[in-house]
Amino acid sequence: HIDSRREDVANAWNALLNSALERKDRLQQAEKLQLYFNDYRELMAWTKEMKAIISRPEEAKDVAGVEAIIARHVEHRAEIDGQLENFEKFVQAGQALIDKGHFLAGEVREKVERLNTALEGLLQLWEERRQTYENMLDAQMFKREAEQADTWLDLRKSIIADADYGDSVSGVEELLKKHEDFEKTLAAQEEKFSALNRLTMAEQRSD
Repeated sequence: HIDSRREDVANAWNALLNSALERKDRLQQAEKLQLYFNDYRELMAWTKEMKAIISRPEEAKDVAGVEAIIARHVEHRAEIDGQLENFEKFVQAGQALIDKGHFLAGEVREKVERLNTALEGLLQLWEERRQTYENMLDAQMFKREAEQADTWLDLRKSIIADADYGDSVSGVEELLKKHEDFEKTLAAQEEKFSALNRLTMAEQRSD
């Protein structure tokens, strides 16, 4: 009986030691996991903030205004690109935890999938806004070209409306020469005016 009791105590002691080691290992794993989850929360918060910045309505009244918006949008992309390495590290660290058989591997996998989805959504949003700003720039450039064309036409209407047809052969010849020069000017501007018949990018996409 004594030997049996001694063996029971020894087994209980060893079981306790093993349980203690196992708990310590799990606590260490849990510590690493909490640090990992902190990274997850920070990256998700950053993604949400960047989405809010990119989604903010932007308006411009002229070409320069749209160009300034596009410059800011490009800066946002540079900031996103600067964070991509942190996203990659997070995914790699998560995969390592999963491969090692972490006891919360399922939760890790879920966090990796959620973060990947959030990043994909951010990149898609950035691209959609880029296209919107390209359309805005194209429309403002068209507007500027049309206004310049109107101004050019207004300045030359007086030439066409001139009631002076000359009162001598030499006078008429001088007027004809001026008119021929005017026609050359018109021919030189024809390409510009033809270009105004184009569809803007937004109109093309709506078709």
